[in-house]
Amino acid sequence: MSSYLHKTPNGVYYFRMSIPADLRPFMGGKREIKMSLSLKDRDAAKLIIPDHTKAAHKLLDQARRDKAAADKPASKPPIPKVESVIWESDPATDDRDFEIEALEPIMDAMAEGRSIEASPADILRAGQLLVQHEREMADIEQERLIGRMLKRGSAMQHQAVEYQGDTPAGKGKGVYLDTDIVDGWAAERKPSPRGKDAY
Repeated sequence: MSSYLHKTPNGVYYFRMSIPADLRPFMGGKREIKMSLSLKDRDAAKLIIPDHTKAAHKLLDQARRDKAAADKPASKPPIPKVESVIWESDPATDDRDFEIEALEPIMDAMAEGRSIEASPADILRAGQLLVQHEREMADIEQERLIGRMLKRGSAMQHQAVEYQGDTPAGKGKGVYLDTDIVDGWAAERKPSPRGKDAY
């Protein structure tokens, strides 16, 4: 099994890479880099591990540069050890890798919109692999965007306050409500006083 590929109890695969202890302060104190692959298919998850490995190494390289800048008075920073990637040899996966490698020129041509001279079977299979890859990348991007939105939403806390004419705009906490809108809503819906206070 790939050393960075981990399966959760719900069947979704994650990319996980440990962060060296000396770089943790430069990566927000995290002990590991963990990213959901949003896939339950092991073979498909293994195909996108190299991209995540490259991204993780870029993050580690940035942390090393930050550490070197912090340790600038020191003569020379030690050469960082690069973790080796261990891949499991699986004949079925190897065949799939060879298939992707063989069809890659066709997939590239399809992605660029160029005409292709190949057998219909190869074009069909390349199209299937290309669509599968695009869907996986879209799922990853969707999860990343949802994560960002949830993070942003939890950071934003709005508290409603009633605007009073003598308070200058921009002072105080919260978002000022238009009392005419609330009164109109109350007249239309006839809520209880407690419901009106809630809105």
